[in-house]
Amino acid sequence: GGVGEPGEGPAPPGAPLPTFRWEQIRQHNLPGDKWLVIERRVYDISRWAQRHPGGSRLIGHHGAEDATDAFRAFHQDLNFVRKFLQPLLIGELAPEEPSQ
Repeated sequence: GGVGEPGEGPAPPGAPLPTFRWEQIRQHNLPGDKWLVIERRVYDISRWAQRHPGGSRLIGHHGAEDATDAFRAFHQDLNFVRKFLQPLLIGELAPEEPSQ
C-alpha cells in the first residue's frame, strides 16, 4: 500500500488503513492538530485531547511521537481504553518506519 493522507474521519471497519511516515506524523504537533502513535497505529487526537481524563496537556505532550510506553504505563485497563481510541484511528505507521 501507498503512504496515504487521512480522509474525513476514521477508516471504515475492514478497510485497509492508510500508512504514514514519521515525517508526515511530525507535521501534526500543533494545538488543534495533533497526531500520536500507539502500538504502530496512528491516531488523530486533535479534537479529543480536550476530553482526555488526564488532561489535554498530558496527552498533548506526546503529540507526533510514539506514545506506546506512556499509554501502557498510565492506563491499567488497556482493553477499556482501546475502545476510546478506535474512533480516532486514522492509519498505521508505514512498515519500513521504525517504532520510536
